[in-house]
Amino acid sequence: MKKITKTQIDKYIDKRASCQVLGCLMKDSSLIKLNKYKFNSEDFPLGLHRITYVTIHNLLLTKIENIKIADIETYLHNNNPQYYNMIFDNEKNLEWLNKIIEDANIDNFQYYYDILRKMSLMRSYLSQGIDVSDLLDIDAIDPKIIEEQKEHFNHMSVAEIQRYFDKKNIIAKKNFSIKDKSDYRKSGDDADELWERLQTEPAYGFNLESKYLNTIIRGALNGKFIVETRDTGKGKSRVAIKRLVDICSPYLWDFKNHDFVSNINGQDNAGLYIGTELDLLDEIEPMFWSFISGVEEDKIIEQTLNAEELNRVMKAKEISKEMKIFQENEPNYDLTYLWNTVERYKNEFNIAMVSVDYLELTSGVIAEYAQMVRGLNIREDLVLAALSDNCKQIAKQFDIPFFGYTQTTDEARRDYTVRDQRAVKGSRSLINKADVGITTFEPTQKEMKLIEPIIKKKMGIIKKENMPNLIYNIYKNRGGKIHDVKIWLNQNLGNMYTQDMFCTNKNYNPINIDQKIIRINKEDASYE
Repeated sequence: MKKITKTQIDKYIDKRASCQVLGCLMKDSSLIKLNKYKFNSEDFPLGLHRITYVTIHNLLLTKIENIKIADIETYLHNNNPQYYNMIFDNEKNLEWLNKIIEDANIDNFQYYYDILRKMSLMRSYLSQGIDVSDLLDIDAIDPKIIEEQKEHFNHMSVAEIQRYFDKKNIIAKKNFSIKDKSDYRKSGDDADELWERLQTEPAYGFNLESKYLNTIIRGALNGKFIVETRDTGKGKSRVAIKRLVDICSPYLWDFKNHDFVSNINGQDNAGLYIGTELDLLDEIEPMFWSFISGVEEDKIIEQTLNAEELNRVMKAKEISKEMKIFQENEPNYDLTYLWNTVERYKNEFNIAMVSVDYLELTSGVIAEYAQMVRGLNIREDLVLAALSDNCKQIAKQFDIPFFGYTQTTDEARRDYTVRDQRAVKGSRSLINKADVGITTFEPTQKEMKLIEPIIKKKMGIIKKENMPNLIYNIYKNRGGKIHDVKIWLNQNLGNMYTQDMFCTNKNYNPINIDQKIIRINKEDASYE
């Protein structure tokens, strides 16, 4: 690797941006407290700039709101006499400090902040030996190249710069990676080991909310890509989070025993939620408390809890702190982001499952696909097919179940017979690489009429208030013997408590399917 010198790295410093940011922080110190802006001392590599930033940062920790030069003078005099002398015994440095405050323009803070952080990121890449000249070459001789690069660089965000280099890294990995052994073999290779494994380790994954679903798709299996399409208002985001809680929470409320019990899926699982809409704290955290405690979320939000419910929610809040569900919010994700994010959490936390809420044509996915095909015709179905293929490859590469959620088509909302891939908004090609395809809808009046004989026969078992309110339509089940089946269930969207009712085929005739509970122990796996 070519050694990059400090002199070369220091060329990627924008002194004007640094001065403007420091001056603005002096004029309005609240800027440093906003979550919108992130700083660290590496953003200010020049000695005088770094001293000023660190001083501002430390003064804020002492609760000083409006920082004056006198505050900096006092702080340095008491804590860092050496730096105090550097500034206040040097007329030029003191003049510089006064000048940056005088020249600072709060209205332009965002512009200079962006430059500061982007240059800091470029220096970080250079310090790791990564060549950045194809994006921004400070030493370029041709003025046209310099102008074009700067124009492009100025319009990029920090996230876009990161993705630019991430993509280069992924392309290199794909071009030179050695195939995993599972990608090629000769008939008979490792056959004896497979036979032994099948006898001792039945092919089931994590326990899901429906015992019928466990039986049909064999739980949340590693390496499987599951796509679920839910009608608007029927809990698409909620079920994405509920399944993560069911796998990752060490304890869950048991409605039969009226107590918290150890999670049947294990005590130390981690999961990843990639969302595009929900607020990661205000909207998601109360769901965690609700799904762990079994208390309806509205009661938590509105604070209408009785004493027993309050006790359960307080316990759930503590359990949530133990639980390892990591959350990312990226409305404009692309394929590189999905690969890198899953890889990072798999490597750092050994996540056991990922949920993406939701799978769609983002501008990031489209732009990345356009770059891949280099100007060829960009068709929506081909872009979604590429998204589907990458989701499946991620599930396989990292050996985890990958759940993706989509919205429904208008046709499916109008016609209760449209309950397969035709219900998937965007394109049926999104289902191309999926191992399991599910659509979830509220039963229509016509459908309830079709199952009246089943309801009448089961009225002794099914309480009137617990009539089926959702149907899981399993239309694709690769590797499974059961498909084109409807699971009728009652699902409380308030706390996502789910009760299986019965199953029918696609023609609404009753069928018998076992209700399987998957029990997983650390020492061995047992299934019943």
